[in-house]
Amino acid sequence: MNRLSVSAAYYSAGFTLKRPDLNWAKIKENLGIRLHEFNEWAKKQMEFNPNTKVRPLAVSMEATALRILWVYVQKFKVGQIRNYTVKFCRNYLANAVGAGFKAPHVVTMDRHIDKFLSMPKSFIKSQERSTLGLPGQDTNCIALQIDPSLLVFSDPKHQENHEKGIELMNLPKPRHQKKSYRREQQMITPTTPLRNAQTEEQKAVVQAVKTSATSLGNLMGDFFNQFSESQSTPS
Repeated sequence: MNRLSVSAAYYSAGFTLKRPDLNWAKIKENLGIRLHEFNEWAKKQMEFNPNTKVRPLAVSMEATALRILWVYVQKFKVGQIRNYTVKFCRNYLANAVGAGFKAPHVVTMDRHIDKFLSMPKSFIKSQERSTLGLPGQDTNCIALQIDPSLLVFSDPKHQENHEKGIELMNLPKPRHQKKSYRREQQMITPTTPLRNAQTEEQKAVVQAVKTSATSLGNLMGDFFNQFSESQSTPS
């Protein structure tokens, strides 16, 4: 029976990489709970100290927070998320927030993000400057690292692995410890000659090399002496 060789591309032509799906409804619910907890905490702070600068979030800020996570989910679907970090330009976020309405100013987006970063238990862990990494161009953008505990996967197995990963991330890092030398190495001091550890066979080889070198030196000396005598003898 003849065999037909087929390339790997033939089998992979109809194959698409299946990425784990994020549960958008659950993510929105988690975000709403966290924002509600902050607003309740801010109200208590105002009751305790009327002069405090802590204020609950405005409705526009809640819309910005929702859109940030929406952009995160969309970029996650196409594999553009690394280390829970989403990258985008401020104009892109402003247009996403004002979709169907008037887009807010970029300065407003910066003020909202600064507010989120100052929140206790914020859904944003950090903000950095970055680039989009597009081929052929270098576009500046911002990179926001999302709190992984806010994310939820649709597949229970993926969610279980995700929660285990968060537990490992939250474990305290062990302190660096210097490696201890073995007791045999500690017993060796600079005054201890290493040549004492040679075997009898190694000693014999060393002695043979010394003898060979001495014999060769004697032969060369005799040769030069004979040559000198022959030159000094009158013909």
